[in-house]
Amino acid sequence: AAAAAFPPSYTRARAVMRYGDDAARLIHRFKYGDRMEAAPAFVRWLLRVGADILKTADIVAPVPLHKAPADTR
Repeated sequence: AAAAAFPPSYTRARAVMRYGDDAARLIHRFKYGDRMEAAPAFVRWLLRVGADILKTADIVAPVPLHKAPADTR
């Protein structure tokens, strides 16, 4: 109910993968384990699955790292 009171300011969004155990491990290692070798794959996946959105996108916004883990980097 609270989310309906504050709808997002965007009209379309796209994820590059279904979030499950394998995706969680991959993302966790990328975000918190400094495993940057996954970045090219993430870019390819985003370009492939989000091509229709990217053509007309005004902005592409990453999900930021929480302050606490960012402070430890």
